[in-house]
Amino acid sequence: MHGVTDPRTTQSAVRGAEQCFVNDRMTWLVCTTGEELPVCAFDAADLLTC
Repeated sequence: MHGVTDPRTTQSAVRGAEQCFVNDRMTWLVCTTGEELPVCAFDAADLLTC
């Protein structure tokens, strides 16, 4: 969807997207794994470069 500006295209993609969920076991795994990683700092401007 990167770079798409047509509202109809976006609307169609959103309607066709599959719904997903995250359960407690998935959250625990991510939090546990993340504890071992170094702290990552970034600026809000970094988010706009994707």
